[in-house]
Amino acid sequence: MKIAYTSDIHLDFWVNPKENDAKQHKLLRRFIDDVLKPPDADVLVIAGDIGHYNRQNLLLIEKLRERYKYIVLTWGNHDLYLVSKRQEKEYGTSQQRLEAFKQGCKEIEGVFFLDGDTVEIEGVRFWGSGLWYFVENVAHWRATMTDAMRIVTPHTTHIDFDGYGKRVRYRFDPHVLYEQEMQKLKTAPKADVVVTHVAPTLPFDIEKPADSYYRFDGKEHILRINPKLWIFGHDHRSYDFTVGTTRLVSCPLGYPGEKINKVHTIKTFNIA
Repeated sequence: MKIAYTSDIHLDFWVNPKENDAKQHKLLRRFIDDVLKPPDADVLVIAGDIGHYNRQNLLLIEKLRERYKYIVLTWGNHDLYLVSKRQEKEYGTSQQRLEAFKQGCKEIEGVFFLDGDTVEIEGVRFWGSGLWYFVENVAHWRATMTDAMRIVTPHTTHIDFDGYGKRVRYRFDPHVLYEQEMQKLKTAPKADVVVTHVAPTLPFDIEKPADSYYRFDGKEHILRINPKLWIFGHDHRSYDFTVGTTRLVSCPLGYPGEKINKVHTIKTFNIA
C-alpha cells in the first residue's frame, strides 16, 4: 500500500471561505493542483488542522476523494477553533463543531475520521486521534497559544493566576483535554500506522517552553504500539526520524508565506 501524507493545510488562509460553492469548487481545484500537488497513492492521510470552516473543509475532502481511493484523517487544534461570534452561535462549543465535521466525513464514502478509533484498509490497520500537549504554566500558555481563547468548552471562562498574582483568563482547560487524549492513547491497540496531530516526541531537546506545546512525552506509547509509521503535524516543520523500529514523519503545508510551503510536496510511504 502506498500512503500519501500531509497536515496543517489551514485552508481558509489559502482559499477565501466566503466565496459561493461554485467559486469554491474552482478555487479548490486550483489549490489542489497548484499548492498541494497530491501524488499518486492508495491512501491520503491528513494529520489535522485542515481549516476553520467545516463546509469548506468538507468540500476539500470531497475534491481530494476524487484523487484517492481512501482518505484517513484526524483533528488538530485549529479544527476545534470557533473563530467568530457566528460560529459560537452555530456550534456553541468546539466539540460540537468537531462532531459536525465528523458526521460530514462519515457521509463521504472512503473517508475515515479517527478520534480514538481504528480502521483497517486492505489489511493495514490505522489508529488515530488529535492528541494534546501538557501545559505546565497556564499563564505562559495563555500568552503564547491562540488555543486558549479559540477553543471553547461549555464552561467558557476559566481563571487562574500567574506568578505575580495577575488574573489569567482562558476558555477551556488544557489539562482536561490532555488527560482525555492520553486515555485514548493508553488504550490504543497495535497498529501499522498511527495518525496524530501533536507529535509524540521530537528529535531535539526542548529549548524553549513554547516548544513543549508541539509534542508530548509519548516514547513509551511508540514502543508499545510499535507501528511501522507514525504520521503527525502541528509543528510547521517537516520531520523524518526513527524511534525503535517506528518511522515518525510529518509534511505540513502551513500558512502562505512560510518557508516550509515553498518546497511543499505531499510525501509518500510504501507499507507492506
